[in-house]
Order: sequence, then structure tokens, then C-alpha cells
Amino acid sequence: MTDVVYRLFIGKKFSGISVEPDDVWPEMWRVRQGDRLSGMLNLTRAREVGRVCALRATKSQSFGNALVKWIRSETPRSDVPIEFSVGAYGEVAARRQNAAMDSLRAQLTAKRWR
Repeated sequence: MTDVVYRLFIGKKFSGISVEPDDVWPEMWRVRQGDRLSGMLNLTRAREVGRVCALRATKSQSFGNALVKWIRSETPRSDVPIEFSVGAYGEVAARRQNAAMDSLRAQLTAKRWR
């Protein structure tokens, strides 16, 4: 399973605005600008809100001749379990690896809710 994120580029520069899926409601999206997160929207409206936010950030009426495009990226979800087997590592090492992965998973989940 993967997370899909749309990132807004103006020319070749990332604008800092992305559209991410909502964690609870399927087919609903949120606009992220820095540490701010919008309310839930459908994908079309979320992308339009992101474009308007970028216009406001540049304080202009248009982007001029700059190419404005959304780039879609997919990353593996952090809630997919990864378990290390005892075979090659030994029991103690496998427990340490699994504890480290649980800690990393918790950190990623906490970041997602900020």
C-alpha cells in the first residue's frame, strides 16, 4: 500500500505546497503548506486551493510564463509491518531491529498528525 502526494512546482522550483490524502476518509484530500493543513476537500478542489495559496504566497496576479504543474509521487505507507526474522540475526538482534522499527513507525505517525 502506498501514500500518494501531489507536489506543486512553479517552473523547476517546489512551491512548498502539497496535496495529501486524508488518513481517515477515503477519496478526501488536504492541502499542506509548511506545517499548516487544510480541511478535507476532493482532489480537484484541493489542487485549486493549492494553486491559489501559491499565488498568494508570491503576491502576484499570475505566474507569468512559469510552468505550473503538479507532480504525483508515491511512497510506501509507514503502517505496513516490517518484521525481521530470527534466522540470520539471532533472537536478541531481531528484537532490537523490531523495536527500532516500532519506534520509527511511532515517530512517522506523530509527524503525520502535526
